[in-house]
Amino acid sequence: MPLTPTASIVDRGTGGGTGSSNAQLFVNAWILRKFVETLDLNAQLAKVPRDDTLPIAQGADTVRWIQFAPLGANITPLVEGTDPTDSVAVPSTQVEGFIDQYGDYIETSDIFPLVAITGSIAAMVERLSRQAIDTVDTLVRNEAKTTTNTVAPDGIGGTLLAGQTADTALLRFASEFFQTNNVEPHPATMGGKYFFTVFHPAQSWDLQASSGWIDAVKHVAPGTAGALEQDGSATQGASNIWNGSPGVFAGHQIAISTNIDTATVDTINAYNALSFGREGLGHVALSSNIVSPQIIIRKPGPQTLSSPLGMRMTWGWKINYVVKIIDETQVQLLNSAV
Repeated sequence: MPLTPTASIVDRGTGGGTGSSNAQLFVNAWILRKFVETLDLNAQLAKVPRDDTLPIAQGADTVRWIQFAPLGANITPLVEGTDPTDSVAVPSTQVEGFIDQYGDYIETSDIFPLVAITGSIAAMVERLSRQAIDTVDTLVRNEAKTTTNTVAPDGIGGTLLAGQTADTALLRFASEFFQTNNVEPHPATMGGKYFFTVFHPAQSWDLQASSGWIDAVKHVAPGTAGALEQDGSATQGASNIWNGSPGVFAGHQIAISTNIDTATVDTINAYNALSFGREGLGHVALSSNIVSPQIIIRKPGPQTLSSPLGMRMTWGWKINYVVKIIDETQVQLLNSAV
């Protein structure tokens, strides 16, 4: 899903009170805006899970997803005036996840905010915000990688061989798997019409250098929807092969992330690209009341043995989060050689 994070700021003044001067409220508002903007920046994997919210004051630290199986066609005609004797059974599965807390902080001197109200504070807030969303992005990646569905350039569940870099066959086999399992496209893609696939940058360039990609793209006239601009708009067609936007192929919209890691697959050092259908992953939404990230500012004081003169302050973030695979058929690992 496109990220729509909310956040709050906790400003702890001297003695644990809450700072409330007009100047401090202005600074806090600016810090909070920077934090939320960064949360929504370039976190491709964090866009994947289906948003689920928890009601206020539910008081539970466990989330349960219930997935209902599709119903098959019923081709038995109804008898006029007679109701069917049996209702249809709807098979379901349940997946549970435990909400954990994550966070970190930076410690500075009490002089820092007085002499660094612009550049340094902005950089610090950006780093903390970047760390927060990278944490969510990595948690999503780690959960998605537990899938047992793998694709290699030579087929679904195929063996990866040395030199088998990313190519169009990898995407075609991934589409075959999803379509065979009646997986719906992902809403985070353009128009909600494609599977959402995240490649490492090096995989993207391997793909664009493959003969299958070049042969396909050369037949797409510039100005048509053959490929995507970096912002997702379909305006430049075939010319995108030259500007680094991998675009759309075989039912996949391809995003790029350096958070795609490597692992040993069939003795080969391989990239673990990930591909998703509509409801492969579930998480508690970043905009929900229980997950909404906090940036926490603790001002100098009160004096303690560790800081007798109250000369240190901390800036940090905290988030409650859980993500789980809720439908195994809607998540795939796309392995290709490094």
